[in-house]
Amino acid sequence: MTIRGHLETQLPTDAKTGLILPLSKSLGSQAFKEHKAMVALELEVLAQKYGVFGWENNRGTAAQDRLVTDWINVLADYLDSNIKCNG
Repeated sequence: MTIRGHLETQLPTDAKTGLILPLSKSLGSQAFKEHKAMVALELEVLAQKYGVFGWENNRGTAAQDRLVTDWINVLADYLDSNIKCNG
């Protein structure tokens, strides 16, 4: 199962607030891994699109690897529509 194409109403919500539960808690492990891969792709798109991070100059460095890992971990609980770079 992946969340791509899911309607937000199909994801579990908090009974009190109605907010969608963190995806790390509501997706199965395989679906969550697939979602994290999508987050990494969106980060790459953002970096390439705006070119303000010196992305190519730092490719393959420990600093860039750490940046990617940190972004994935921070954004992993958000829906695709919340993190997609459309600008």
